[in-house]
Amino acid sequence: MGAYRRGKIWYIRFKGPDGRMIRQSTGQESKRLAEDILKKQKIELAEDKFLDKQERPSMTFPELCEWYWEHHGRHLKWNGLRGLLNRLKGFFKDRLITAITPELVCEYIALRRSRDRISTTTANRDLQLLKSMFNLIINYKRWRKVLENPVGYLKLFKENHGRVRYLEQDEIPRLLKACDKHLRPVVICALYTGMRKSKIFNLKWRDVDLRRKTIFLLRTKNGESRHLPISGELEKVLLSLPSRFEGGYVFPSYLPRRNEDLKSGEVNEPFTDVKNSFHKALKKAGIEDFRFHDLRHTFASQLVMSGADLNVVRELLGHKSLQMTLRYAHLSVTHKHDSICLIDKALGGNMDSLGDTPSDTATILRFRRSS
Repeated sequence: MGAYRRGKIWYIRFKGPDGRMIRQSTGQESKRLAEDILKKQKIELAEDKFLDKQERPSMTFPELCEWYWEHHGRHLKWNGLRGLLNRLKGFFKDRLITAITPELVCEYIALRRSRDRISTTTANRDLQLLKSMFNLIINYKRWRKVLENPVGYLKLFKENHGRVRYLEQDEIPRLLKACDKHLRPVVICALYTGMRKSKIFNLKWRDVDLRRKTIFLLRTKNGESRHLPISGELEKVLLSLPSRFEGGYVFPSYLPRRNEDLKSGEVNEPFTDVKNSFHKALKKAGIEDFRFHDLRHTFASQLVMSGADLNVVRELLGHKSLQMTLRYAHLSVTHKHDSICLIDKALGGNMDSLGDTPSDTATILRFRRSS
């Protein structure tokens, strides 16, 4: 037990009432304050043990959301977390966390699936966030005896991870033609690199090396950096972008300055989303059941169908293992054929040792009659 530091923040470590070790962030940069918090925790533990003192939770759900954001959420690499927390607050409103029941959580999920038509993956993400929020506050406040996790009784939906929707050859020009002027370069970048939407929006010119024809991604989803080659078609698009002469973001969303005292002009800021314009382009092109993320599937699928090695596709997509990339294996016309041809090389000599074999229909028929 004691206080220890990670980076600039001090943490405390102590045994809980059930004997398990508890580690908490104090949010403080001062060791002295961290040690004071540790002493207070020990006193409260002693009171709970010997005086049977139980704190009755009086926290509201919005307060839980703010507590979760300050102690945990702000450190996560989750761009949409803040918006999801606001959506949860909009449904549960000012209810006490003790009033959040499994039935109420099911009502929230049912509303999201009927009104917003969310997928099972999105529904599971919401459930997992709620479960994590309650688990953290229960452990932090030691409310195991007075508060139960309402999501702990619910099972996650069964997800279908095999969905691979990609554009056919005739759909690609239709989509590009239907895209607005600001959207077309973004879609082309997704088609020719397989980058995720967030990486495209936050791509800066300092990460683009047109001389070496590479894009450098420092922080990716799997935690590793990687280089992506720039194709000839993508190079033409990048060279045509006006933002190349201004620096900053490659695909900026130009917004007016909010401060009227500043000089009039435009600010180089990234896109937050292109959902409306992308759906408009899909409708205009007559393409259904397609998401922006499916452009990444299109990139991988077209590579595999063109004969690219699966391991190369894995490296370009940034997959740590080949398992995720294998979903595209069935698209390769030559993938299985080339592999099965290896058996001829392995067993061909054995067949030659048998001598003459029936090679035409007449010989086979004579062989059958004689037998």
